[in-house]
Amino acid sequence: MNRRYPLLVLLLLLGAVGACTAGEIVLSAPQSEYFFQVGEEAEITLDVDNRGGTNVPGMLTVAVVPADAAQGGGRTQTKSLTIFRDLTTIAVDAGAPDAPATFTLKVSFAGSDGKTAVLPEILIHFLGETSSIPATEPAAQVTSSAAASPGGQAQSGGTAIDRAVQAGQTVQDAAVLREAMAAEDSAAAAATEDLLSRAMADPTVADLDGRLRAEGFARTGNTADPAAGTFLFSYQRDGGTGAQISGAMDDDLRFARLDTAASLDVPALLAENETFYDYMSQLTTEGLPRGGTTINATHQSERLAFSFGDGAAFINATIADSAVQEVSLQRRFNWIPFAALMVGLVGAFALAMRRRQMGGAETPEHESPAAGAPSPAEILALAEERFAAGEMAPAYRGAARALRRQIALAHGSGSEITDGEALALLGADDPARIWAETVLDNCSRVAFAGREPESDEFKKMSREIREYLGEARAS
Repeated sequence: MNRRYPLLVLLLLLGAVGACTAGEIVLSAPQSEYFFQVGEEAEITLDVDNRGGTNVPGMLTVAVVPADAAQGGGRTQTKSLTIFRDLTTIAVDAGAPDAPATFTLKVSFAGSDGKTAVLPEILIHFLGETSSIPATEPAAQVTSSAAASPGGQAQSGGTAIDRAVQAGQTVQDAAVLREAMAAEDSAAAAATEDLLSRAMADPTVADLDGRLRAEGFARTGNTADPAAGTFLFSYQRDGGTGAQISGAMDDDLRFARLDTAASLDVPALLAENETFYDYMSQLTTEGLPRGGTTINATHQSERLAFSFGDGAAFINATIADSAVQEVSLQRRFNWIPFAALMVGLVGAFALAMRRRQMGGAETPEHESPAAGAPSPAEILALAEERFAAGEMAPAYRGAARALRRQIALAHGSGSEITDGEALALLGADDPARIWAETVLDNCSRVAFAGREPESDEFKKMSREIREYLGEARAS
């Protein structure tokens, strides 16, 4: 049934309100019209009837809409609320204007069961003088209807309907109906716009928006659900890469999340973190390219996740109080190499057993772990080719790897090592340590942090590394 049907029934029943349940939650107000002095806080206490006998979580939406557009804009507040089984009342705030005005108060509760209790509109009058408040009996009680229960029909709502029928009042005309429907749509649009405006004005959301714009993204759309307090902003940049910022708000931001398949720049705090850099170097050395970026943020902290190799690995980091609190490396286990390894081990074991049975033939001498690996000079030559092709990040990564490889061969086992391990092998007294630390740091900032290389920087660095390799061979 069309959601406007209850409103049509209300108008045909002389503006009075029928009583029906909204699932298991029923809201009601003792009056349909209230009078307050200008400047007085208008707090309305609503009665709650939890007929299901269980706690019902959901979202409470309170909209205050001016009866006259000249009175200014209204406001809509949405907050999470759990109606406990023993809850009997809730208080809603209609504001305290500093000038005479009339507002329409709209209240609804959207439960997690998908049912919504909608309270009929309540008129709030703010008068300049106490003597202006009419000394009449309060208007009849109003009771919520169930927006998700289309089968119910309006029943008798109390003395207000009885008095109206007995007095022979006329039915509201079609113009009033259209006006009411337009007001309903306007209130919904205003609530959506209010939520989107508050979300983008939040400093955490604005910071995520700024990061995307700095990477060339432009906002292409937005959506919001005032009842749930959720919002989403979508983005696009040249090349078709998309991104989005989603989140939820009550009076304040609950959380915001940035998702994109793009490799966003690493924040400076992380780029300078030794653990993060070592993980980046390790994954890059393994040939895993950078993938997407995810940031979960609140006002207190943010957690970042950087994917590598189509989700084969992730570096997770937490930043709070302007400091890196935690960095971890997460891998998704790949069963194919493991299965191949197991097959190889079984084959080797079977071969050894067969040789033992045949008289213990000698096994071939094991090769060095470094056998077959490219030399530092070969790695550097490949890096120079990447530089000549304009591939800056791979070029700088290759230069750093060539230097680490030479240090590992000269001072260690010859296996792949991280920057930190390379500097530790050199030791504090090695005359090349300060130079090596500077070279590795510059390579990291270009390869991983996105810094633009300086003019002729790579050529100078490459020449120095080649000289270092020559000195090592000569010694």
